[in-house]
Amino acid sequence: MIKALVHLHNSVMTDIRIPTILIGDFNINIMQDTTDERSLKKSLIKNRGYIQLVNHYTNDYRTQMDHIYITVSRLEQFSCTLESY
Repeated sequence: MIKALVHLHNSVMTDIRIPTILIGDFNINIMQDTTDERSLKKSLIKNRGYIQLVNHYTNDYRTQMDHIYITVSRLEQFSCTLESY
């Protein structure tokens, strides 16, 4: 996952000034301290300036696999997750 995001940013999304939204099931639980979780946060939040909007469990297993990352102004933010099954 991290390699794919780095490739995407290096080849397609090269201008960090363009507002960007990344949404999806990243298969990385960011509520648990793991190597993947730290790598993802470093890659997107620290290195690219993204903001993670979801700050709660996103499934019945009490994990947060669904993420919403943005580089949009804080004045323009709103997000939520809904049960889909």
